[in-house]
This record gives sequence, structure tokens and C-alpha cells, in this order.
Amino acid sequence: MSKVYMQILEQLLKAITNDYYNLKRLLAKDKIKIVKWEKVSEYFSDLTVTTPGEDQVMRYGTLIKR
Repeated sequence: MSKVYMQILEQLLKAITNDYYNLKRLLAKDKIKIVKWEKVSEYFSDLTVTTPGEDQVMRYGTLIKR
């Protein structure tokens, strides 16, 4: 049973890795970098991004269904 799940997880990990590198290349073309990802609280994170003109801090929240 675990062999089936391991194969699925490996395929997902490979797809996620490819997406990550492709998106990173697209951002690099526009000279955009993710500098820091910092957890603020249990539900929020701050993402610091540099662009050619300025640095920006964006706050992201996590949706949790209970």
C-alpha cells in the first residue's frame, strides 16, 4: 500500500519543484526576488519582496476550516 502512495507523492513533489523553478525564473526576468518569509502569528505570514523600484512587505493569511 505504501508503494502506491510513495509514487504519487514523488510525482507531486516533482511537479511542485518544477513549478517553483519556473516561477522563480519568471520573477528573475522582472528582477523580482523574495527576500524573507516570516511567520507573524499562527494565521499570518509576512513576505518581503524586492523589485527594481522598492521593497514591499505583503501579509498573507491562512484559511483554516474547522
